[in-house]
Amino acid sequence: MKTFFYLFLFGVLVIFAAGCNQSAQMNRGGDMSKGNLADSSEAAALNSNENEDAEATDDGSAELAFKLAFKKWGTNAEACSMMLYLVECEDRGKTFEQKQQLLQSKGILPDDLDLSATEPVRKGTLALMLCRALDIKGGLFMRLVGGTRYAYREAVYLELMQGGSEREYLTGPEVVDIMGRVARMKQTQAQ
Repeated sequence: MKTFFYLFLFGVLVIFAAGCNQSAQMNRGGDMSKGNLADSSEAAALNSNENEDAEATDDGSAELAFKLAFKKWGTNAEACSMMLYLVECEDRGKTFEQKQQLLQSKGILPDDLDLSATEPVRKGTLALMLCRALDIKGGLFMRLVGGTRYAYREAVYLELMQGGSEREYLTGPEVVDIMGRVARMKQTQAQ
């Protein structure tokens, strides 16, 4: 069972990294520079096994996804980094506040959403960012009301996420799985 998990994880990482490399090459005319990951930390309140301080690293999207795959909870900072990799194929934000500002300037993260860098990311928060980044219009209520609830319901409908509640926290492997599904969806749309 462990072997299957590692093979699946490796496949997801390869697809996600290949999608970013292909997009980066098209956007930059062949420049394959790596992005930076900054301010990634574990949710200390919910993960008593690991109390890590926020530290800046020079990891790419594949390295971030690999680290996330073995964490108990995916944090808001890591989710924002993954969204920046999805949209720009690089993470230019050195701090969580810079990541938020970059996502807000692109209309992916609402200005009124109050997030903490070390808090675990909720399903609804990630779904809202995904729907905005991928320009998913959704149903009538998502168009009229918006918000995390209807974005999450649309993500479940599109089979990007598993059912449950939009208020549930996402584990690290769940975040990697969701981003892998999104990368595959983008890849099939591009063809």
